Amino acid sequence: MEEVLSRIKLFSHMGRVNEWLEKGITKPITVEIDPTNYCNHSCNSCAGNRLEEQAYLSRMSFDRIIEQLVEFTKGIIFTGGGEPLLNPSTQYAIHSAKSKGIDVGLVTNGDLLDCVNISQLVKDCSWIRVSVDAANPDMYSKRRGTPSQHFYKVWENVEQLSAAKKETDSSCVIGAAYLTADDSIEDLRAFAMLAKTHGVDYAQFRPYHTSSRNLVPEIEQLQAESLDSFEVICSRDRYERTRFVYEQAFADEFRTVISADGTVYPCCFTRGVPQFAIGNILEQDFKEIWMSEKRRHVEMGKLTQSLCSAQCYQDPLNQVLWEVKADPERVELVSSPESQLHVNFV
Repeated sequence: MEEVLSRIKLFSHMGRVNEWLEKGITKPITVEIDPTNYCNHSCNSCAGNRLEEQAYLSRMSFDRIIEQLVEFTKGIIFTGGGEPLLNPSTQYAIHSAKSKGIDVGLVTNGDLLDCVNISQLVKDCSWIRVSVDAANPDMYSKRRGTPSQHFYKVWENVEQLSAAKKETDSSCVIGAAYLTADDSIEDLRAFAMLAKTHGVDYAQFRPYHTSSRNLVPEIEQLQAESLDSFEVICSRDRYERTRFVYEQAFADEFRTVISADGTVYPCCFTRGVPQFAIGNILEQDFKEIWMSEKRRHVEMGKLTQSLCSAQCYQDPLNQVLWEVKADPERVELVSSPESQLHVNFV
């Protein structure tokens, strides 16, 4: 299950990689879409808290966006600076994208899963990740800025999600996620046990951007304790604060972000930051945006900004791509077996 985090999945798309090596540009494989930046939680560290203007995509907007992306992308992640399921049109958009042959992933806080058609959701999604981020109600309330009783509701919803997966014989991979700070191994173990007993496929741990504590030894201990088909996974590079050195974020060529007002940004961390906006898909053709000099200019200068966070999600892939760009023959050393899980989410 660790392969769900693998950046080497990109090299299952050698046609796109070779096009990028030859022309310096290709089509994005994965696109994140923010259905809304409204949220029913108020997490202290959420990037969505910096978005001043609240917005959500209408059904008509989803139709326009998905119709344009069919030519480009292979996977769409419905996520955002808000809770995707607060938008009543999100499930419609998920089903629409799936019906057009696009793989779909969903990131949700799980609070509203009881308000949607869960059986249809697990049929349409390749994977669903529920961000819980706590092992007990008090911690949950403190971190997510919502009443502690919602902790129990979320786990009930997760259990319903797992049950629907079994009932429909869906292949959807369901995970429960935990952003760690100064947590103890007892906290991590309690969370992993909750995830396992509620039927998910994996528990994922990754650190807050502001956290410097390396919990890999504790997580490895939990991994050794995992049984049956349930697994514990973690963002090892981010815990070990692996240092990556590259001069351009080439991963931006293979994925992008569309915010709740239609603005296109290079990556998840730049969403809502005006100087990184490269166009608006509701006002311009996506192909025009993608081929524009403005996008090239923004991405070329992105790393000169002081806004990029430490422990960037795309660091490992950016490093590999920087090395491959310098020496294209290195691509032969970066193999990605066809059996890699969720290869359309790079």
